[in-house]
Amino acid sequence: MDLRINAEKIRTLRKDRAWSQEHLAHVAGLGRRTVQRIEKTGFASYESAQAIAAVLDLAVSDFALHDELPVQSSKVKHVLLRRISLALSSIVALLLFLMGQSITADQIQLDIEATSGEENETRASVTSEEGEEVQVQITGDHRITITPTIAGNGDVRLEVILMRLQGEEYIRVGRPILQTPDGEAALIKSATGDGQFLTLEITPRII
Repeated sequence: MDLRINAEKIRTLRKDRAWSQEHLAHVAGLGRRTVQRIEKTGFASYESAQAIAAVLDLAVSDFALHDELPVQSSKVKHVLLRRISLALSSIVALLLFLMGQSITADQIQLDIEATSGEENETRASVTSEEGEEVQVQITGDHRITITPTIAGNGDVRLEVILMRLQGEEYIRVGRPILQTPDGEAALIKSATGDGQFLTLEITPRII
């Protein structure tokens, strides 16, 4: 039976650790699409919820909504199963609707240029569905995670996590949120820690 969980809490805890959806999926032993579905719909199997709770050092009860926690009483289980049976058609309709949204979701191309000083470090172009995270290695020591969404006025909102390699792990050094018109570059400037500055230009294009 799927649990109804606090997807926003999972998303916040993951981003506080500067983890991408792909990294959470890897350490939890799940598929990336499974993590995306859990964060988007707020439903997870008990096994998936246990795996995510373990890597976040939590109990399932810390993010499962109270009335959705598994119980041992056979009488309560019977009541829950009856409620689920009555609501099954609505759940199926909701899942089909969400799947349809995923299929028809807008795609956004992100053109990324990273420069440090006078040298051109990286040029990259990636495509993401609206609301889906993408991760790009922009230099040997820096990577970024971008989550693009389309604002009501047609602008593109970019939630960016900038990470720098420190020892053997990447640490978060910035989390700017930018909004720019479709096809126009958004600019980020960040100190690299060696007296230089890393400049990022991210140009979103709605496909």
